Parts: sequence; structure tokens; C-alpha cells
Amino acid sequence: MQGPQPRTLKPGVYLLNNQKGGTAADLSGGDRRSLIGFPVHSGINQQWRFNPSGAGFSIQSVSDPDLYVSVEGLYQNVPVVAIPFPVSWVVEPDESDAHVWRILWPESKLCLDLEGHGSSKPGAKVLLISSYYTRARVINGGTVQVVLTERKFFETSQLWTLSAVDVYDVPRTPHQRSEEETDADSPPLGEPTKKRSDDIVTAKPPSSEGARGPPTLKEYLAEYSWTALPVALVALVVSLTS
Repeated sequence: MQGPQPRTLKPGVYLLNNQKGGTAADLSGGDRRSLIGFPVHSGINQQWRFNPSGAGFSIQSVSDPDLYVSVEGLYQNVPVVAIPFPVSWVVEPDESDAHVWRILWPESKLCLDLEGHGSSKPGAKVLLISSYYTRARVINGGTVQVVLTERKFFETSQLWTLSAVDVYDVPRTPHQRSEEETDADSPPLGEPTKKRSDDIVTAKPPSSEGARGPPTLKEYLAEYSWTALPVALVALVVSLTS
């Protein structure tokens, strides 16, 4: 009998709330590049689309779909930024909560953390920090040996609650609201556009020519030039004999 299958994240749009700081990963409005911790407001700059990519997920900004979560160097405490080049992040479930995850750089033990080990201060940078801790010990001869030991449990500042966002409830920007109001003033698809009063052309009343009989020769001569007189005479004869 097979054991329970490992939990995997479903693709979609999520808020990333830090377990320790209580703030959300936010695309900074200052430079539109840095990822910072900011009080949760669920706006589109705090929404991130997780797209399947290789063995992991690329993390795409909802407010600017051309940007993806990445770094510009691979070292301890490097700031996390949004750039046009996607990365396949490893998204691992935490054993304590079905909605809690840790997000790691591929093939490493560097994971997303908040500056100050989970500072709740607005504007704290999202950083890439090792999930190992160091322990120094003295061995024979006074040599100091630094031992890297993997944490059994991650720091809470390295854990993130991923809250799914309903795409139909995504807050709209002023530009989007303006477009919606413009669309609301337009007629539904397939419905004819109503004419304005200045577009209406008044029809001319029908001529009373038929009621008064055929035109006279004088009227024909007044209407046609002398070069067209033969044609006019033929037309007059036809009208009199019909």
C-alpha cells in the first residue's frame, strides 16, 4: 500500500505572507524592482502568479507580468528582486500547515527570508538566506572547525503562507476602472448604436407630380436644353400616348 503523496502547490495567483513578520511580499512602488515586506492589503503588487517551470515554479508579478522573482547574485543575504528573466524556484511544503511553504533557490539551501529574520517593519527587504546554521567547535590543537548543520525545522521567517487569490476578485487599478466605465457606456455586442438627433435625416415629402398629370411641353423645354430637345419630344410623346 502506497503512503500519502507529497503535497504539491497548485498553479495560480497567491499572496505571500511571512509567518514571522506578518507582512506580505510586495513589489516596491518606489523602484518597481525590489521585493519588500509590507502590511497586507491584497493589491496587485502583492499578488504573484506561480507558473509550472521545470521541477518548480516561476513566480510572476501580477502588477507587471513582464517581471519575475529572481536575484542578481547567489550569496547569503542577497536582495530578492523582480526582473524580466524567470527562475524555476523550488516550493516545498511545511509539515506544520497545509498553507505554509518555503521557497528555495534551485539546487541550493538558500531560501526566501525577511530582513532582520522576519522584521515586521514596512519596507524590510526580502532576502535570500541560507537554511543552514553554523556551529563552531574546537578540536585538538586549538583548531576551530566550522560545521554547517541543516536545520530540521526552518526559521519562521523562512516560511510563507500562500493564500490563493480569486482572479475575479483582483482589485482593479484606476486605469482598469476607467476602461470598464467606458465599456459600460457602449451598447452591448449585437445591439445597434442609437442615432443622435443630429444624425437623423428628415425625409422629403413625396412629389405631387403623379397627381397633376404629365408635364407640358413648356415644362420639358424649361428643363432640357435645346440640344436635348429631340429626346424631350420623344419623352413627351411617349407620356401622352401611355
